[in-house]
Amino acid sequence: MFRISRWIAAGLLLTAAAHAQDHFDKTLSGTVDYRGGTVTIEHRFGRVEVRTSNNDVVTARAAIRSSDAEWGRQVRFSVSNSGNGVTIRTLFPEGHSHRGENLSYSADLEVTIPARAPLRLTNRFGSVDVDGLRAAGEIVNGQGPVTLRNSRGTQTIENSFGSITVENIAGDTTVQNANGSVTVTKIDGTLSVSDRFGSVSVRGANSNVAVANTNGTVEVSDTGGPTSISNTFANIVARNIGGQLTLTNQNGRVEVSDVKGPATIRSSFASIDVRGVNGPADIANAGLVKEERVRGALDVDNQNGSVTASDINGAARVHTSYSPVFLKGIDGSVDVENQNGSISVSGLRRSCSPISLRTAFAPIKVAIPRDAGYDVDARTSYGSINTDVPITLTRKNENTLAGTIGNGGCKLDLATSNGSITITRE
Repeated sequence: MFRISRWIAAGLLLTAAAHAQDHFDKTLSGTVDYRGGTVTIEHRFGRVEVRTSNNDVVTARAAIRSSDAEWGRQVRFSVSNSGNGVTIRTLFPEGHSHRGENLSYSADLEVTIPARAPLRLTNRFGSVDVDGLRAAGEIVNGQGPVTLRNSRGTQTIENSFGSITVENIAGDTTVQNANGSVTVTKIDGTLSVSDRFGSVSVRGANSNVAVANTNGTVEVSDTGGPTSISNTFANIVARNIGGQLTLTNQNGRVEVSDVKGPATIRSSFASIDVRGVNGPADIANAGLVKEERVRGALDVDNQNGSVTASDINGAARVHTSYSPVFLKGIDGSVDVENQNGSISVSGLRRSCSPISLRTAFAPIKVAIPRDAGYDVDARTSYGSINTDVPITLTRKNENTLAGTIGNGGCKLDLATSNGSITITRE
């Protein structure tokens, strides 16, 4: 059995008592009348909590803790009033060691201010939690999370190495972060968010939204106005956008659905999936592109990726290479230029929609409405031309077919090389 001598036990008790004696724990407080101006808080090394009241009084309480009593007694805390407003400041001694020993210390700050008072708050190495402002606010933090809730007025939040959460704000809001996530919910005003190396989530912004991020996912939903999103090296999801959507991404997947206005999308090296755009859709990508339910013209410039589009309430123009193009349900003209990829077009909604399909080293297949009239010009090399639609021929040889379907009048221009061409009825 392991035994501790009475001398060792006594030594341990004395050491514990010495550490307990050195430990410093004290609460300081201050109260001043608020006579206008800005409430300024300058703090570090601890949590800051700000609440509001209907009184014209500013109260502050600081809970100070230190592993060294002598060092802890040197912490200064002041609450002062001037013509410019109220200033709350916490001052720490310089250095992080005392008597050759490393120190541990913190100061948690609880502040109550009038709801109508503007706020300017700076903090480092601690969290910030602000609730109930009814005036402009500016929060700058580092190395800790920031939360702002239930506030009115213009708000600016800046942070690094910590998350930012913003909820239920009536006023224009600007958020800037680095190395931390951003979550914004229910904003009644314009919203601007910039971040890097952290995810961004925005839901329920009733006006203009602008999000710029790098190296972190972006999710934006339920906006009430024009929305702009840019990102790199991560995915973007945009849903239920209340106005025009402008989206730019690099090296990340894009998902877009239910846009109440036109959409302009630029991406590269990843897929784009678009469903439900109430206006023209202008898309440029270097990867897979899929569109559904576009209430306007579709314009796609793609590289080395397939394009699939359906239910397009307007003209469709597609330019891609080395991958197939599938178009179905187009209510307008069709213009496809491909290289080394097949083309398939069906479900044309008008009896006369000009069609121009061009590719190389791949087949073309087009299905036309039963009552359609077309002037056909089909050309290939090292391939065949097949049709189950009656055509009044004006020219035909092994690789060329020209003529009229029905009464003609609408252009059907098909060209490929080293691939077959097929014309069928719906």
